[in-house]
This record gives sequence, C-alpha cells and structure tokens, in this order.
Amino acid sequence: MPVGAPELYSVNRTYARFIVHNRPVDLSDPTAAFGPSRDRAILRALAVDLQPRSGRRLAADAGVAHSTALRVLDRLVREGVAIELDAGRARLFSLNPDHVLAPCVIALATARDLLIERLRAEIATWSLPPAAALMFGSAARGDGDAESDVDVLLIRSGAVADRDEWGRQVDGLAERVRAWSGNHLGVVELEPDSVPAEAALIAAVRAEGIELTDGALRALRP
Repeated sequence: MPVGAPELYSVNRTYARFIVHNRPVDLSDPTAAFGPSRDRAILRALAVDLQPRSGRRLAADAGVAHSTALRVLDRLVREGVAIELDAGRARLFSLNPDHVLAPCVIALATARDLLIERLRAEIATWSLPPAAALMFGSAARGDGDAESDVDVLLIRSGAVADRDEWGRQVDGLAERVRAWSGNHLGVVELEPDSVPAEAALIAAVRAEGIELTDGALRALRP
C-alpha cells in the first residue's frame, strides 16, 4: 500500500476508508465555528432565503425566541451584515448582499448542498460507474456533527472488470471528500445480487438517502 494511502477495513461487505484530517466540517451546521448557536441560526435563516422577513418569521425559521431573534438582528444590522427595511409598522430584515461577508455566510449555510453537488460531479467522471450511488446516514439527514462520516452506498454494476481501477476511483473520492470538508468518507459497497440480503441497510437508505446518480433509489427496490 502506498505511503499515505487510505487504510481499508472490511466487515460484512462494508468498506470504510478513514482519512486523517484536522478540522472537519459539521455538516449539520457548517457555521458551528462562528459565534453562539442563536447567532448562527439567524445567519443561516438569512442566508438560505434572501427575501425580507419579519423578526417573528425569522425567529420561527431559526428555531429561536422572537426576542432573541430581534437582539441578534439588531446587532447584525448595526454591523452591516443584515438590512432592516421600512415596511410601515413591520420590521423586515434580510441579508445585506453587498457586505463583504455575505458570500461567506451563504457559502457556509449551503456547504452541505455544495458537497452533494461535488460528490455527484465526481462520481459522474468515473470510467467504471456504479449502478447506483447514494449518500446516507447523518450527513444525509443533516443531524451529525464534526466527527460524523460522509456515508456513501455504492452498488457496483455487476462484476467489476478492473478492480484496481474501481479501487482507485473510490480512494480518489475519499481523498476529495477530505479536501472538500475534512470529514471521513465511509463507503458501503454492494454487488447487485447482495442488495436483498441487506434489508435493514437498504430500508434506511431508502428512507434518508440522497441520490448521487440518476435513478439510484429505483435500484434499491425489491
């Protein structure tokens, strides 16, 4: 095995390549390093929907108390990150798109979506494509933390003609996930005829999986 290559562990057809990393992303809350949780929640709410909203609506979207939301919003307005709009008696707020930090706030709030797009694009370049690829587990549900793996199910297209090339593809994906996010990549590889035997896993992936290849969920049907 080359120096620095991911180590391969095998248990019941489950293959996980664990990469040494320093600061992984908390994919359930990529803004976790930026201030108290209530501030991050308001920033996420402002970033995912740029339409002006009332403090009460933003509080509901962020899952914080109305009074807490107003305190945070007032501070963000003073700092220029948010804008307060005059709407009669109502106070409406939105992210200030001209602020130098606005692209950073939006990027942090949408980091998980960007990771999914990159996974799809990378797998689409494979010379030996899988029959199906799905992200599942905490990264798919959005309820993990900075120590959570990015779990991917790969269903091979029957017998792989070149197992070395297949392995290079999967190893390359693991290294890219590390570069993109710092998180571990956990890979479960199955042959098509072994899918029925993994009923519990397949049920979980059907319930929470995010397709990384077109029609991947259809490949899990009995």
